[in-house]
Amino acid sequence: MAHEGYIYLWRSLLHSDFYATPNTCHLAVHLMLTAAWKDHHILVGGKRVLLQRGQTHTGRLKLKKETGLSYQNIRTALHHLENVGFSTRKPTRHGSIITICKYNDYQLATGESNTHTNTRPTHAQHTPNHTEVKVIRERRE
Repeated sequence: MAHEGYIYLWRSLLHSDFYATPNTCHLAVHLMLTAAWKDHHILVGGKRVLLQRGQTHTGRLKLKKETGLSYQNIRTALHHLENVGFSTRKPTRHGSIITICKYNDYQLATGESNTHTNTRPTHAQHTPNHTEVKVIRERRE
């Protein structure tokens, strides 16, 4: 699955148990960016595997290439993320499936929004225009 679109990056990350640890924070954001945003199947070692929303399949070599972190930094950061409850890891013969534990809390489901939209009302909704306001004022006088 191509990595397109965007993720929500909440300010509450500033108060997480790993924010002050740069390598761990870097890896956490990377995992959020590469996690599946919807369920889909991938091939792992010739077998079809379901990746659920909030999961990514990766390995240390791939993480090293994608993040620039050393193997030791990756192991330490993954361990730290597991200890604070951010993620879990399921080793396979061809890498690991990493699950972001509260992915749905961090990333709104498709179609949801945490802010009001800035859209125009539909034709069925009534909005006063300047002419109507002027007419009302004239009637009062």
